[in-house]
Amino acid sequence: YLRQRNQWTRTTVAGRQAYTTTLSGTSPVTRRTELVTIYMTQLRSGNTVYIANVVPEGESFAYDNTFRNILNSVRFYN
Repeated sequence: YLRQRNQWTRTTVAGRQAYTTTLSGTSPVTRRTELVTIYMTQLRSGNTVYIANVVPEGESFAYDNTFRNILNSVRFYN
């Protein structure tokens, strides 16, 4: 039910080059529009890490600082 809203753009996660994009769609459970922001980065081992945050579209502003703090706290030790 999700569709990509924008192209992948460059960002950083834990000091590493990463990419982000946003998906949106109507939840089959709540019938509300959800926004899903995906962050993707590759570890030195070659493994790919995905981080996703999901929020109701009308409340996304209320979660911006929380998700930013979570992303800023991520650390990779490899």
